[in-house]
Amino acid sequence: MSNLVKLIGVLAFGYFVYFNFYPQSDLTENAQAEELSSDELIPLQLLKARNTGTATQRRARISLIDISATPSTAEARAKAATTIAREVGQQANLDYIDVFLYAQGVESGPFTMNVATARYTLNIDKIPFSNVTWDIKANDFSFTEKDIQIINTWAALRSQHLDNEGFLNEDTLKSHIARVLEIELEEAQIPYPPISTPKEYIGIKPTDDYKHLISQAVQLVRQ
Repeated sequence: MSNLVKLIGVLAFGYFVYFNFYPQSDLTENAQAEELSSDELIPLQLLKARNTGTATQRRARISLIDISATPSTAEARAKAATTIAREVGQQANLDYIDVFLYAQGVESGPFTMNVATARYTLNIDKIPFSNVTWDIKANDFSFTEKDIQIINTWAALRSQHLDNEGFLNEDTLKSHIARVLEIELEEAQIPYPPISTPKEYIGIKPTDDYKHLISQAVQLVRQ
């Protein structure tokens, strides 16, 4: 037997012994744990939870409000929405769930005013419109007091500016908002947040911070 073959044999045996009989540190697990602890979970308020399922699909939609005193990061918002989606989806035995997170003060605004979304498909075979397990997006946009006034006034007055066919006359609505808030007509615009940035799903540790909210949401979607 050549020296090269003997050397390969010795190295292979040493590799086997080292990785099977000596404890190894899980670098991936440690890195993930460090990343997960980098942002504290933000305080949430449950706005709505409803069953959106069909005869063959168990689905639900959750709407939440970020009630942080200071602006939250996109990562913190994504983790909060993802935690609720995972826990409610699994505890309620759903096939699919989507979670929408809104900034405090603008929850009555248009549907697209959310600052984070988490769509979680637990049973891809039953959900034809989804081919991924997680679809997560978030941004760190914060609204000024003036933004919040405009959004809520828009929501309050919108129904007064619909035509007979239900179409909105934005020009008359904007004029109305400008008069009510005593602002320039050019300022009477909905301040839409920027398009949210897609986020990768990372394992979220179980938490008791949202225990009551999760329990409440599970009960509502089961109705």
